[in-house]
Amino acid sequence: MKYHFLVLSLIGLLLINIPFADAHKTTGADENHSFETAFLIEDHTLSRVSFQELEPNKQNYYAFEGLANQKFFMEMVIPKDSRTAFFTPEIVFIGTPSQIVNISKQLHNPVCTMDHSMASDCSFKVKQIGYKFNDPNADFPIPVGYRGLLVSYDGELPSEEHYEPFSQTTFYQRQGVEFTLPETSWYWIVVYDDDFEIGDNRYALATGYVEDWDLLSLIDFAKSWIDAKIFTNDSTSILIVISAIGITAFAVMYRSVNRE
Repeated sequence: MKYHFLVLSLIGLLLINIPFADAHKTTGADENHSFETAFLIEDHTLSRVSFQELEPNKQNYYAFEGLANQKFFMEMVIPKDSRTAFFTPEIVFIGTPSQIVNISKQLHNPVCTMDHSMASDCSFKVKQIGYKFNDPNADFPIPVGYRGLLVSYDGELPSEEHYEPFSQTTFYQRQGVEFTLPETSWYWIVVYDDDFEIGDNRYALATGYVEDWDLLSLIDFAKSWIDAKIFTNDSTSILIVISAIGITAFAVMYRSVNRE
């Protein structure tokens, strides 16, 4: 009986120390280097995070369908490391010209009260871009009939730091924005770095503000925690947890065998 209590105590300890409320479910974004292969964000209102790394001469693309007058939130953070303190990827939000004009006006007078954000202020600047297709001056092509809104980090470097309870790691803050979608439509997000240097180019792109964890999400919870630990190069925590679970399981089996 006491071993069953030990198992339940261990699970409870993990859940207490890694709070659901502060956790983003991770996505499986990968090889999303074009509009055609953009990673689909199925519901932009749900709290999700993509852990990715930029590659030389490549961009990472995301796509979602939004409804008119829905709130949209996205935020970028960088895992704290001596090699990442000055890494500032760009974010481009893509829609039709009228949509981009509308969003640009909203972001020129931003509301900096995002209670679900890691940031304490709005450290970003925006600029409309509308490259022609195959424009040699473009950092990447934007399809005909669309425009982009460049959202750049515009704060101090090294930037504000934030300790994130779920992954139990520290991140550097980058740009975070919130605005109202002007129309029911498909939208795209592109992440790239126009000053790419070989090194540590990891970033986390979070979208959504609705946490949808429940007791049936324990597997997703464990996966997201492990994904976060791998992304932040924290293998020690994974080994400690696996070792604790293994020792507990061994104790339970040993007790059961001795009873027989």
